[in-house]
Amino acid sequence: MTDLVKRWSRSSNDLRADEYRQGMMQLSSRLQQAACEARVVAFNGKGAYEKVCGRPVRLGWQRERIAGAKVFVLPSTSGRNGSLTRAEKLRYFRRLAQWVNHYDG
Repeated sequence: MTDLVKRWSRSSNDLRADEYRQGMMQLSSRLQQAACEARVVAFNGKGAYEKVCGRPVRLGWQRERIAGAKVFVLPSTSGRNGSLTRAEKLRYFRRLAQWVNHYDG
């Protein structure tokens, strides 16, 4: 787990798209150099991933891959994210967990 942007901010709205893209390049480089291959990269919040890929996205699996890993966008766990209920958010986390458990099992 890591932050793409390595600076403090009051809100993700204070972070620029170029900061996310720079962080994504660094993450991709680290994943490619890792001793083991990542199977999935999960983003906590679609806003961060939208800034990385430069387009609107939906929650869940994405068409892109990062360093060969599948991409899954989770709903933000921030208390400020009131667009989904806790139960709705939990469904996405369970969907990802189910894939991970099946893949490893």
